[in-house]
Amino acid sequence: MKYDDFYQTYYEQYLREFGERKVRKVTTIINNSKHTRNLLNQCFLKKISPNATDLRQNVLSNFKLAFANKATEIFAMSLLLKKFNDEVNIDDCIISQGQVIQVFSEFNSTFKY
Repeated sequence: MKYDDFYQTYYEQYLREFGERKVRKVTTIINNSKHTRNLLNQCFLKKISPNATDLRQNVLSNFKLAFANKATEIFAMSLLLKKFNDEVNIDDCIISQGQVIQVFSEFNSTFKY
């Protein structure tokens, strides 16, 4: 099973619970954040994968998400992990799909809402 399948399931659950406007807002914040670009550049240059703590620190460093509820925080982390998987981890060159799913499971179970 690929990470995209896990992400799509979580995306649909979040969309159903919080609505399309909230999804667009969080997606825009993550996509336009200088913190996101910095994390992805560091991962690319050092050929490393972000762990759950790295993802959480990155999300919380963004002022617009610093006071968000846990569900929004987890959604932003999953979106950030998807960006890493799609843009940096091309062809599983840094970590395998199993390891990406493990990172997703780690922050999803650690930071439950």
